[in-house]
Amino acid sequence: MPDMNIVITLLIMLFAVILFSIEIVPVDIVSVLVVLALIFFRLLTPDQAFLGFSNTALVMIGSILIMTSALVKSGVADKIAHYILRWSGHNPIRLLCIFLITVGIISSFINNVAATAILLPSAVSIARVAKINPSKLLMPLSFGSMLGGMNTLIGTSTNIAVSEALTTYNLSPFSMFEFTPLGLIIFAGGLVFFITIGYFLLPARDKEAVMED
Repeated sequence: MPDMNIVITLLIMLFAVILFSIEIVPVDIVSVLVVLALIFFRLLTPDQAFLGFSNTALVMIGSILIMTSALVKSGVADKIAHYILRWSGHNPIRLLCIFLITVGIISSFINNVAATAILLPSAVSIARVAKINPSKLLMPLSFGSMLGGMNTLIGTSTNIAVSEALTTYNLSPFSMFEFTPLGLIIFAGGLVFFITIGYFLLPARDKEAVMED
């Protein structure tokens, strides 16, 4: 019954989205429950359900996250904050420009979510020393990491997953720098926006509230 299978699949997806949204159950447990539900309703065989754990994309993403953890624990974030402050001279616009370029470079070569995690403490530290509102750096950090992640194959998990999927259809996977020309243009556009119009649109939340969050 193909139609019933579609309905069951959609219901499982809806159930997963609800659990992800309310955050009562940890994300990893929800993911396992989804896999078990697909097996229980015979939408997937056990072999198909756990095939993803041997997927090249998953191994690559896991490796990147391990590397990211090593960078955080080795004190790279503190060094980055030090050099950004040194080069910017505490000028807000120059500081934002250098910070965004740094975010873009880092997120091009590690997962963009991981890059955000690495630079989050740096952003707050820089804001404190430069005596500017942390929210003026936190939002550019988020957008800058997403834009920077578009520059290379390993910049985002999505790029890796799509590249891996191409091989299943007998198509050539993406090369490491196939995204780079277009990605750099988009990143440059985002950079120009943030240091001009965007800078004045950034929120100016209370410093203490940001620190507590």
